[in-house]
Amino acid sequence: MPAEDITRLLDPAPKRYVGARLQQGRALVDSDYNEGRRADAQELQTVVREIVGAKATPDDGFLPDLKAGMLVKSQLVRFGSYVQAFVLPYKIRPGVLYVGGWRFEQEEAEPVVFQREYLQIGPATAPRAAVGVQRQLTYLRGWEQPVSAVEDSEVLEAAMQGADGGVRIRRMRQVETRHVDAADCSAAFDQVLEELGDGSTATYDAATCELRSNARLQMGFFGEASGDCEGCEPALRGKYLGGENHTIQLMLATPNSYVWAFDNGAPLYRAKLTVDADGGATVEMLTPPKDRFHEPVLNQVIEILPWSVLLENGRPTGGKGGQQNLTNERIAAPAGFFAEVDAPYVGGSRSFHARVDAASLSQIGISVNKGAGKSETKAEMAVQSGSTPAAEVIALEWDPSHPHAAELNGNDPSTPELETYVFLRLWHVKKAGGPLTIPISSKAPLGRTGLVPTFTGSGRRGDFWRATVRTAARDEILPLALMRPGGMPPDGPREVVAPLALVEWSSPFGVSHQVVSIHDCRPSLPAITQKGCCTYVVGTGSAGHFQSIQQAVDALPPQGGRICVLPGTYAEEIRIAGRDHVTLCGCGDRTILASPQPSAEALLDLPGSASHAGAAPRIVVESLSIQAAGQIGVLATGAGVELRDLSIETSPTGDQPTPSAVRALQAERLRLTDSRIHMVGGALSHHAAVYLDILEDGLLERNRIETGGRAEQGRVDAWGGVQIAGGSRRVELRGNEIVGGRGHGVTLGSARFRAPDGSSLGLEGAGLGQSGADAPFAFSGQIEPVERAGDNGETLLYYPEPEPAIEDLLLADNSIHGFRGSGVASLALEVRHDEVASGPPLCMRRTTFAVERAVLRDNCIERNARGLAGDLGEDRTRGGIILSEARRLDVIGNRIELNGMDGEAAAGPVCGVYVGFGEDVVIAENRIAGNGRLPDDAENTPGLLGGIVLRRPGALRLPDVTLEATVQSVRVLRNTVESPRGPALSMVAGGPCSVLANHFETTTRAGGFANGALTVTVLQPGRPWEAVDLPPNEPSPTRWEQPVGSQDYLGGRAQQIEATGGLIFSGNQITTHGLGEDESSLSVPVLIAATDGVVMSGNQLSAEAPRRSILAHCWVVGSTVNVSHNRIAEGIETTRLSLLVAAPMLTLAEDNILTHCPAVYGGLNHGNPLYFADEGNLHWFRMQNRRCESQAAEIFPDLQNTLDTLFGIGQPSGPNVAANVESRFVGNTLFRRFDS
Repeated sequence: MPAEDITRLLDPAPKRYVGARLQQGRALVDSDYNEGRRADAQELQTVVREIVGAKATPDDGFLPDLKAGMLVKSQLVRFGSYVQAFVLPYKIRPGVLYVGGWRFEQEEAEPVVFQREYLQIGPATAPRAAVGVQRQLTYLRGWEQPVSAVEDSEVLEAAMQGADGGVRIRRMRQVETRHVDAADCSAAFDQVLEELGDGSTATYDAATCELRSNARLQMGFFGEASGDCEGCEPALRGKYLGGENHTIQLMLATPNSYVWAFDNGAPLYRAKLTVDADGGATVEMLTPPKDRFHEPVLNQVIEILPWSVLLENGRPTGGKGGQQNLTNERIAAPAGFFAEVDAPYVGGSRSFHARVDAASLSQIGISVNKGAGKSETKAEMAVQSGSTPAAEVIALEWDPSHPHAAELNGNDPSTPELETYVFLRLWHVKKAGGPLTIPISSKAPLGRTGLVPTFTGSGRRGDFWRATVRTAARDEILPLALMRPGGMPPDGPREVVAPLALVEWSSPFGVSHQVVSIHDCRPSLPAITQKGCCTYVVGTGSAGHFQSIQQAVDALPPQGGRICVLPGTYAEEIRIAGRDHVTLCGCGDRTILASPQPSAEALLDLPGSASHAGAAPRIVVESLSIQAAGQIGVLATGAGVELRDLSIETSPTGDQPTPSAVRALQAERLRLTDSRIHMVGGALSHHAAVYLDILEDGLLERNRIETGGRAEQGRVDAWGGVQIAGGSRRVELRGNEIVGGRGHGVTLGSARFRAPDGSSLGLEGAGLGQSGADAPFAFSGQIEPVERAGDNGETLLYYPEPEPAIEDLLLADNSIHGFRGSGVASLALEVRHDEVASGPPLCMRRTTFAVERAVLRDNCIERNARGLAGDLGEDRTRGGIILSEARRLDVIGNRIELNGMDGEAAAGPVCGVYVGFGEDVVIAENRIAGNGRLPDDAENTPGLLGGIVLRRPGALRLPDVTLEATVQSVRVLRNTVESPRGPALSMVAGGPCSVLANHFETTTRAGGFANGALTVTVLQPGRPWEAVDLPPNEPSPTRWEQPVGSQDYLGGRAQQIEATGGLIFSGNQITTHGLGEDESSLSVPVLIAATDGVVMSGNQLSAEAPRRSILAHCWVVGSTVNVSHNRIAEGIETTRLSLLVAAPMLTLAEDNILTHCPAVYGGLNHGNPLYFADEGNLHWFRMQNRRCESQAAEIFPDLQNTLDTLFGIGQPSGPNVAANVESRFVGNTLFRRFDS
């Protein structure tokens, strides 16, 4: 950086000096004035930063002149002499930006690639064109730099006969652009800072926006200082050896090398540079050296600085009147490139020859022939590949399209050499043959001064230090911090960096670019004269317009306004009604709205407008602490209510139940964000912490919703969590943490209680009708009628009926834990209506709590189902996600773990995911593990338990495969399911179903079919497509060649099954861990049965279980079966059959690799090569003298009995089919143990 010719300059800040004063009769030293002005500047910078902030803007200053949807066409621009790139030539807007206490101003709009203040811009910091979608962050870099009369001749005093006086300090800035991956300003700016060296060569201070160098310099002397006998050794040993007073500047030329010079590295010279073809250059010094001692000498290091800024100091160069041309002067760049004087200085022509290093020549573009490398080919390739330039350029020429190209480009294109004008600084004289710059690891002294620099840390090119030495104090180096261990940071440059805007572009071919979005990264700064936007201020005493919030609300005009509430406690109930666009804003937790003696239903009542239109909220409440006792915290009705950054707490009064903290009734466009909601339980409360009845569009985002009990109880007796009422539409819960409660974390659905006399109950909470009467008030999951006293003293029975389905539900990125009920669950699985409820006048019909078009994505649901539910039977369950009915459901990417592992919950059934009734269900990419714990002293409990359970409530029976399924069209994809209790997958589903690429693992007790198979049960009632629209008496054996029994099945049992579709079970890994030593009943780890076709391929099955406790490792049954390319492995003594396959029509079981023998049976078509194939199966072990075929043949009669029963071949059909099927299985001898 160009420097001032000064005697010294100390930093006043470490000693807390705030100024300097002159004294009479003393010699004036430049440092007395400079250090005083420096203290003034530092004080002002600190004050501005504390008032304004680290960065802020009152207008559009430096913002890209873009908006979403705008199209910008790429432009080919040459940077320097040879590098070309396609860039986006948008403009930056005029205005002001404060950064780090400094004020930067952009006077007028100008193209970002042709900045007057940034002549050295290159493709690496320009907005480059690219194919596809890209993000670019624009940011400002600023510093202060001295400008001398050599650069700005207007400041030269002519009366001084050519001698210059002081220098000016100019605030420099440049707008740069870099490509980033992040989608928000903060993360994108972190990425840019890392590219600028943050964490390596520099450290960014967000409080000051300063990017500070990590380099440190310590200065010492060569040799040891004199001892006690000063005459015994040289007097100046270990001291400054020079004969003159000097201020020496040391500057990092690269992070690993430095240069140094006397006179603080001053002065700066104008020069003309003529680069020749062999890597050298002739330098003509347009500014003559002041004496022969300042003339360049052989082997001296020089720094050539290109232009950085085009000044506004133009002087006329011709023309008449207003038509005169103006030529502006330029300011030197803060850092340049280095060369070595390799020929003597010629005084007559004021010129010398220098040798430029190869790297700098390459950046200038001299390493190639003039004119070469300017082809568009490389630029086009960079657009297509998105490649980043490897290095910056040194601009000595500018693109002809530059607005100031005429006054910047002085070179004659016809000349073979490159002639240009630059600035020049003279540094130290290097040793002949030595490196151009000095390595920072060198311990050599600086010339003959005896000063030895020691560098530590990593710095940046251009970092500089000033060291002042005096002959009268040879053992001192100023500032004294240079002599201390560890040294001191650089004196400069002091650089600030701040983000401006994040722009996302899209371009299919890299030519026309559309602005997808633009984010302003600059904090806004309103003027002090703008006294704020508060219509009224509420405060205590004389601090505001009102002392009552309600009085301020009542004083608002009908069009609304903003009420600002100062810190304090306001014990009053508030109702905001009859006004639009009202904002109630407090000072965070310091502004407290507390319950008085409650007389209303809610502490804060927000009745929205029923006809409010538009996206803008009608009522906004923000930054308040709401403490409600015995009443609802916030009651929102109607449309357009937004609640944000609130702290809401509800607590009971006396023995009364705790009401909800937030209740929304028939609300539209409700927003509850960034708030902390706490429900304090006392007596039994059926209410959720947040109750949402949303007509259209509700959002809960980034809230913490917690329900706690009183310390003396040691439990939570309030339902808690969030309840979404039936009939709600477009409800989203995103990024919330929902903790603790007696009920479910998120309760889906609600019930309406009605009596035969026409009366109905009000909103009494989710736990009504399903909670025990005594502590701990366990709920059963079955909603029963409730009794209430009538007006005449009689007892009325109120019957529950589910309200309509919830539509368009999204639960994403929520954390739900610590509930005694489930994480996410329907209010109950099913409501069973007796004759009174289903008959007139009630005529109740709805029995399930349905959700339609629901997405549950990326939630963490863990450690729920902590308490024992009352009266659990085969049709009750709890766990992670428990849904009564779901249509078009996606459960994707959730973590569902450790539910039912704590407290009393281990005694009841627990599921990871359960759906009782549903259609189009997708369960994909979830981790479901550790849900439920197997008691040490109990067998498997019948009921709804396991990892993924998709079937109607009630016990599971194999004959279910012949009935109509309550769940249709299921896809189970890429899940990891580890079930410590119950099967990993238990599913009875019709329609097209697929189970693909999952990991299923179960640790359970070897046993029978209480819950189907041990690890995986898939039962699929499905009508074959061959049975659809089947004409009478078809398929006729006289017309068709067909498997035996086809007509009986397709025209009989198949016609009683509604769903149509096949089953694919492929690519799964299934592991069974059996416990105990019981051989009394045989088990099947994997059971797949369908009345339509089954494809089972590419699976890996493994099992460990007690000796002879498994009938067959895998049993596959279907009307048509394709079982191929599976690996089925188990312990040698576990079973005698690895695979059991049975199909009455078409049977294919080939190329499986097994531990034990397979048993493949084709029913009445067994062995017919047209309909049966079982070749290529490999088995590892079989009993001596026992062929696999003979072992399998022993159970063929039982398999035929099974096929006859399931597919109705030769069996009766009609309303008693299910009973007939089940009775046939009771006597089925297939489940007997068989000996070897």
